Amino acid sequence: TYSEKGVSVLIPWRDVSFFLPEYGRAQLKNGHTVESSNLNRGSCPGARIKDMRKRKILIAGYEGEKGEAVEIALSRMEVISFDGKGLEDGRAMREELVRIRGEQDRRAEEEEAKKRADAEASKKFHERVAGEFVFVKGGCYQMGDAFGGRRLDELPVHEVCVDDFYLGKYEVTQGQWQGVMGHNPAYHKNGDEYPVEQVNWNDVQGFIRKLNDKTGQSYRLPTEAEWEYAARSGGKPEKYSGGDAVDAVAWYQSTSGGKTHPAGTKAPNGLGIHDMSGNVWEWVQDWYGSSYYSGSPRDNPKGPSSGTHRVARGGGWSA
Repeated sequence: TYSEKGVSVLIPWRDVSFFLPEYGRAQLKNGHTVESSNLNRGSCPGARIKDMRKRKILIAGYEGEKGEAVEIALSRMEVISFDGKGLEDGRAMREELVRIRGEQDRRAEEEEAKKRADAEASKKFHERVAGEFVFVKGGCYQMGDAFGGRRLDELPVHEVCVDDFYLGKYEVTQGQWQGVMGHNPAYHKNGDEYPVEQVNWNDVQGFIRKLNDKTGQSYRLPTEAEWEYAARSGGKPEKYSGGDAVDAVAWYQSTSGGKTHPAGTKAPNGLGIHDMSGNVWEWVQDWYGSSYYSGSPRDNPKGPSSGTHRVARGGGWSA
């Protein structure tokens, strides 16, 4: 760093000597002269006074960095003239450097705009084929029938802890299924925004495989423990997903009119997830085991290792 009378200049240096006469000489407002000369690591850490009486300092850099080195002189030392190779005066040099920097800034802005556009397009694509997702902070809760429903396969009530995960905000719609699989198997074909139905567990696995191929992600079904934790708004003692007022949160036999309804038209639960009670049944990853709750592990249970049926939760429009 060279400093004198309020002028401070930081000029880069390298481990080798330079002789770059094409840098020319710049006359400064404060009377200093900047010019090229031999420079090496032993004689100077980047810039030095060549002649105190004539107030000269050195500029060094690779040939490809000439513009950068001179730009430092121009921007930090208030050059009023520059006698350099192919350049008549300091104004021409300044204008050329401004043009180069402007071109660099323009390219950088274009790259940034492209990145933003690509990110937005990717987000919209994911939302179109995979839907929106909600982050579910992990925790512990009492899993099982704590409300007296008397289903033996939901007993005993036991403590379960799950890690953080993401879950779809809405049930998979017919439009999403059509977009990924190329067909719509639903019986209630009333629009793209309606939940897909008439799909078995293996159909869903095929959908997930294609979805992962299209998006490069690793989607999967939730485990039953994750599903119940999310349905209860993060493990709260709720009878239905979103509270105890079933009509507010679920399309079921008394409210559905004998048909499915567009996803997300009932109130969400405490995590912002819709239709985990009612509308259509929802597959989870686990095999079914009538006595599994009796021996379930506490942390991240994944269900029996084998079985003959898979688990579906949540109820549907006819339940």
